Amino acid sequence: MPDAVFFDVDGVLLDTVRAKGDAFADAFECSPGDRGLVMGLHMSNGGVPRAPKIMMIFEALHGRSATGDEVSALVDRFAELAIERVLAASEIPGASSALAELSRHVPLHAVSATPFRELVRIFEARGWAGYFRSIHGIPPSKTLTVSNLLGEHGYEAAKCFMIGDSSQDRDAARANAVPFIFVSNDAEDGDPSDLEIVSDLFPLPSIVLSARKAGR
Repeated sequence: MPDAVFFDVDGVLLDTVRAKGDAFADAFECSPGDRGLVMGLHMSNGGVPRAPKIMMIFEALHGRSATGDEVSALVDRFAELAIERVLAASEIPGASSALAELSRHVPLHAVSATPFRELVRIFEARGWAGYFRSIHGIPPSKTLTVSNLLGEHGYEAAKCFMIGDSSQDRDAARANAVPFIFVSNDAEDGDPSDLEIVSDLFPLPSIVLSARKAGR
C-alpha cells in the first residue's frame, strides 16, 4: 500500500509554466526580442526557485551578476505579476478529480518551488487545501522537504510517489529513492528511471491505487 504522494504544483496541478514565463519577462520589462530568451531560460529550468532563476536571467540580459537589492526588487515584482495569473490559470486536466480520489486513500503532500504563503492562497482559492496533509514551498529545497517528510511520518520511500514535470522534481525523487511519475506532453522528455509518463492526471489514481492493491 502506498504511504504517500508528493506533488509538485506548477505544470503538474496547474498549467502555469508559460504564465510564469510571461511574468518573468514582464518583471524585467523585456523588449520583444528578449522575451524569447527569458522564456527559454524559464522553460529549461523548470523547478528552479524564482530568486536563482532571476539571477540567471539577469546575467543573461545584462552580462553581469545582479546585486542583492536588484534580485529582491525583481522577486517582489515577479510575485505581484505572477499571483493573479496563477489564480486564473487552468488546472492540468484531471487534477481536481485525481486529488479528490487519491486523498480518500493516501496522504498527499505539496512540494513546490513557490513560496508557502502563495501556495496556501492558490490552494484555498481552488478548493484544494483540504486534500493535502501538508503544503511545502521553498525554502528548503524539494530534496530536503521530501527527506524531511519521509522521516517525520515514517514513510517508506519505495512506497511513495513523487509527481513532477522537471528534472529538479526527478532529482528530488531520485535522491530519496522515491518512484517518480513524470507529467509531460512529450514522452521524449522522460527518463528511463521514470516509473510512468503521463500527459494529464486522469490516469494517476489508477496508477497509484493499483500499486496499493498490489501491496506495494
